[in-house]
Amino acid sequence: MQQNILTKRVQLLTALSDVLPDTEAEFTFRGLDIKVICEGSSRTVTFPDSDTDFGVMTYGPRFATVLNTARDLEWLAAAWAARHDEQ
Repeated sequence: MQQNILTKRVQLLTALSDVLPDTEAEFTFRGLDIKVICEGSSRTVTFPDSDTDFGVMTYGPRFATVLNTARDLEWLAAAWAARHDEQ
């Protein structure tokens, strides 16, 4: 599976909304490795987390939930980058 590198919010929104039922996608957004698995209409996002092995979020196919997830991932990517800059 090809790893895509995303740099902009519109790319992240597109990647999150393009995950079709019974598929998965992996990409990197601003240094944060993200994996999305779609089962039915529910999508599960996993990403690295310093407190645990990985973090988990879920979202549905509606644009508002995709947008909220993208915003959360933007915040997480910024925090992830800042955490690695401190080390």
